[in-house]
Amino acid sequence: MLLVWQGRVADRKWQIGGHRVDLNDLETALQDYWHSIARDRPDIDEVTVIAIDLTRRGLRSDT
Repeated sequence: MLLVWQGRVADRKWQIGGHRVDLNDLETALQDYWHSIARDRPDIDEVTVIAIDLTRRGLRSDT
């Protein structure tokens, strides 16, 4: 699952598995949620979650 965040809503939070998470924790929360329901979906081998934050593209390394 690929998620791309463009940052149009400040301080956005999502409710995943009964917990509210921000973008920094969204990828992990969705992956953990998948693992909690995976046994109910034996027809799916695996789900991998990747979150890309486009608002960070302007940041540069000092090295």
